[in-house]
Amino acid sequence: MFGPSKASAQLEGSKAFAKLLMQKCGIPTASACITAGLAAAKEYAYQCELPIVIKVDGLASGKGVRIVRTRQEAADAVTDFMGKKVFGDSGNTILFEKMLVGREVSVFAFCNGRTFARPLVTACDYKTAGERNTGPNTGGMGAYSPSEFWNEELERQAKESIQRTLDAMADKGMPFHGVLYVGFMLTAEGLKVLEFNVRFGDPEAQVILPRMITPLSSVIEATIDGTLDVLSLQWAEEVCVGVVIASAGYPGTPQIGFQVYGLQNLDPRIFVFKGGMRNGGTTAGRVLTIAACGKSFAEAQQVCYANVRRISFEGSWYRTDIAQGLS
Repeated sequence: MFGPSKASAQLEGSKAFAKLLMQKCGIPTASACITAGLAAAKEYAYQCELPIVIKVDGLASGKGVRIVRTRQEAADAVTDFMGKKVFGDSGNTILFEKMLVGREVSVFAFCNGRTFARPLVTACDYKTAGERNTGPNTGGMGAYSPSEFWNEELERQAKESIQRTLDAMADKGMPFHGVLYVGFMLTAEGLKVLEFNVRFGDPEAQVILPRMITPLSSVIEATIDGTLDVLSLQWAEEVCVGVVIASAGYPGTPQIGFQVYGLQNLDPRIFVFKGGMRNGGTTAGRVLTIAACGKSFAEAQQVCYANVRRISFEGSWYRTDIAQGLS
């Protein structure tokens, strides 16, 4: 099969499950305290080391994470997540996680039990709503691929973490099949795992797939029939930059129902990924991702933004600094 079972999907569906798995099998990750009650969480909020990252255990569309630097911010996060249940039952358990410092990189691996295809592919995304990585977390406002700082040593570390994850899941009787997304932080001590997704994530996949030379259907078939170990993935040398166009109000309550204009004016080689859009109108917070490939990041970024500016709808906005400063 291509895709995780309900049991193996816990890698994404429960941050507590993933954290305990990593701790048990020695995968580098941030230390964390897992709490399952409001009283215990509030108590820990007033004694934990600051700054700290507070996460809801379950799914929250990429928004259930807060970096807090004061006791009041920690208490407010606990109240919102567990008291007010702004993310529903996903906040029944929360994690207080040591804040890691470094650069983030997303790594994708096609997996079949204990096997995954080589080479890995990387992307870097922009999670916050504001320029220069400020503001609240979103599901992602843009991305580029590949990571400009990736090298053979980082590839080795990533492969080791992925292999340990697959072996641990198989040993638990819940082997993982499909696409494993691993969010890493490159720290002074090397790569550490931030999170797992058990699917193509966006906008990262929207800058990875345009670079894929090996037919995706061939990779899916190799995953299903167990021949990933003899499959050599091929990726284009071109880079890709993608920019998300969002609705007013996102990542809070988006203003939707507006006609989208300009799609007919885009260049032929532009990739258009429709998210919160149906029948020509906006339906959600992240409406479109526009992606462009090029020989350099500067070229891809220039082409991408030239086309982004041709699209409009009431209240539309986007970050202007995706892949900025990359050559």
